[in-house]
Amino acid sequence: MAELGAFALRSDTELLLKSRRVTPGRLREAGFAFECEGWPQAADDLVRRMRR
Repeated sequence: MAELGAFALRSDTELLLKSRRVTPGRLREAGFAFECEGWPQAADDLVRRMRR
């Protein structure tokens, strides 16, 4: 599965498994609006949705 993701991202599989900080700059430039400001808020939202 990691190989497929690496191929899609044109990256090495090792890079997919390592932690790295990314920013959603291209999505925001394209006008995408996020419901949550960051990961903690998004994780809380996911937990609330799963408990319903």
